[in-house]
Amino acid sequence: EYFGRCTGTLAITITLFAMRAAGDPAAHPYVLEIIFVACLGMTLVHLYGAVRRIQPWTENAEILLYGAMTGLAAGAWSTLP
Repeated sequence: EYFGRCTGTLAITITLFAMRAAGDPAAHPYVLEIIFVACLGMTLVHLYGAVRRIQPWTENAEILLYGAMTGLAAGAWSTLP
């Protein structure tokens, strides 16, 4: 429970920085880098849990979400000057 709240706080922090950077993404490329690394990490953690069969099916479904977010962040990051 504690770890989940900590992770949630980090997700909210990243989201707030992303919202602030949305007005001028070229001036804040580090935000896309943070989003990419965070989503890649979440994808890998959820894949690990799925392979080990230590998480509910809803967590397995999140692999697609985090994988897509990783791809979107990489695509957006690659378009910055």
